Amino acid sequence: MSTSPGTSPDTEQLLREAEVQAERLVALLRMGVSAALFSAIVATTRLDAEFAAFRLGHGGITLGAYFLLGLVSWLAVRRGLFRHWMAWPAATADSVFFLSDLFLRLHDAGISGSLAYMFPSMWLILLVFAFGALRINPRLQAFVASLTVVGLIVILAYAPATSGPRQEGLTAVFSSFPANAMRVSIIALAAAILALATWRARRRLLHSINDERLKANLTRYLPEQLAAALADSGLEALKRGEQTEMGILFVDIRGFTRWSQDRPPQEVHALMSSFRARVARVARDTGGIIDKFIGDAAMILFPAGPDPAGSACAGISCAEKLSDEMARWNAERRKAGLPAVRVGIGVHWGEVFSGVIGDEHRLEYSVFGDAVNTAARLEELARNLDFEIVTSCDVLKRCHGVQEMPAVPEGWQKLGAARVRGRSGTIEIIGRAFRHPPHEVWKSHTDPA
Repeated sequence: MSTSPGTSPDTEQLLREAEVQAERLVALLRMGVSAALFSAIVATTRLDAEFAAFRLGHGGITLGAYFLLGLVSWLAVRRGLFRHWMAWPAATADSVFFLSDLFLRLHDAGISGSLAYMFPSMWLILLVFAFGALRINPRLQAFVASLTVVGLIVILAYAPATSGPRQEGLTAVFSSFPANAMRVSIIALAAAILALATWRARRRLLHSINDERLKANLTRYLPEQLAAALADSGLEALKRGEQTEMGILFVDIRGFTRWSQDRPPQEVHALMSSFRARVARVARDTGGIIDKFIGDAAMILFPAGPDPAGSACAGISCAEKLSDEMARWNAERRKAGLPAVRVGIGVHWGEVFSGVIGDEHRLEYSVFGDAVNTAARLEELARNLDFEIVTSCDVLKRCHGVQEMPAVPEGWQKLGAARVRGRSGTIEIIGRAFRHPPHEVWKSHTDPA
């Protein structure tokens, strides 16, 4: 099965595994159908000896061979030897098996293909289509259906070498009650298999609906990226948590508490809504995960993932883009006669413990560790140093994949070693100044602190 457009490799692999499991079920059904039909033939011996003798000889061999086909397929799947592509020859074998059996019946009996409907083999074709419904490959189903239809056309056009009394005698045999009972049995088996296929399809649909509903509910409490991960790995995996590296960014509005005390709720709400929307947009554009909004602050995460250097660079990029976004926002505010909004941003890279706390009704994603505390302290340090952004050199080193301090980016300043509250020793930091003059900030108008 080739990769479908828009299907990820992981999804394609799951589909292939599902095809193999579907073939396992079909193999079991082959054996079950063979056993059920042979039992039906044996049961008809009491009703019509002539019909039973005819069917026991030919039908016993046919059904025995078909049972063997199912057994071989089942053992191949059970022992891990069955590959998804093998579903094609297996499905082809179903069609060819019944078509060849039907043709041999007509040939041995020497009757016209127009009377093929009399033979139970003709009705067994229904099982081929029922088995196809269990598989999840529409192209395979279309192929088998086409092969079967073409084969039936050839058989129906078959011209016998003999006719007359023998054909009339066989017509009488296959019009008897036991023969019709066999046909009903085949139809019942096909209907049961189709019902099973419908049940499996409905179960898969319900599972998908429940997954989407759970994901939608979890997105109310968890970052969107984590809700998607939960759908793949399950709640328990996220609850166990993991020790991992990531970038942590804190952004906070300066002087907001004092300013909000003298403002009507509508004005505070409008400012916070705009601030959060801008932060969320920048985080999304740079691949960050908003862990949480805390009042006028936000915590954004950049998990290492398969590309730690890229994640570290994304953290720095997010800080710069937040600064640029604040500059654009302040330009709009100045035009409206409003004071500018200052933010402080701190960024750090380090090892944290990350995991989900709670249950499916109320979950909270959290990260813990020294790296989180350090990032928060760097945001405080930015305020004390009167810088807009302060980031540890650990982020810059991780971004460039080096151990030594790389060149300071343009527009940034090397601030040397600094002590941060709650952490022993010093940490090398760099900073970037504000993008707007201090006299335009509301602090000079409303916040004397």
